[in-house]
Amino acid sequence: MTVATQPITAEEFWNHYSEDDALELVRGEVRPVTPPGGEHAGLALRLGSKLLAWADEDRGWAGVEGGFLVGRNPDTIRGPDIAFVRAERIPASGVPRNYWPFAPDLAVEVISPSERVGDIEEKVGAYLSGGTRLVWLVYPSSRRVFAYSSDDEVQIFGSDDILEDKTVLPGFHCRVGDIFK
Repeated sequence: MTVATQPITAEEFWNHYSEDDALELVRGEVRPVTPPGGEHAGLALRLGSKLLAWADEDRGWAGVEGGFLVGRNPDTIRGPDIAFVRAERIPASGVPRNYWPFAPDLAVEVISPSERVGDIEEKVGAYLSGGTRLVWLVYPSSRRVFAYSSDDEVQIFGSDDILEDKTVLPGFHCRVGDIFK
């Protein structure tokens, strides 16, 4: 696999790189992404299945590892571990075959031990500046979820807390400890 050295667009990224490659596009630069470990994958599936069951009640789309265009000129495509898009934002043509042409309403990242703080902050900033209304960072080591609704608004949920957001996810709720079973 060759990685572009000049900034590329989201369209070039889609046309030139395989969906099987673990890559993201960050400000026009193709970056490799380390595949997650077993704990990470299990947590994403557990929380993702709860969001999917809730979203399937005509609330929208929920999925994992989907690409979202969160910035232009230079382009940034991020693939959150879990994402949600409200029903009214889904294009009339349906769920896109390639990347979503906008940021998700909710982006969830399960934080791996190898992730650096600067990289995590960069992801959160990209989602929020791209239009994501809510970002959840799931920390397996502390069994907590950090919920960002802006760069300076964060709410921390512990194991006994109910994870919810009545503005972005009305009617969704999940005990944080249930994610870590």
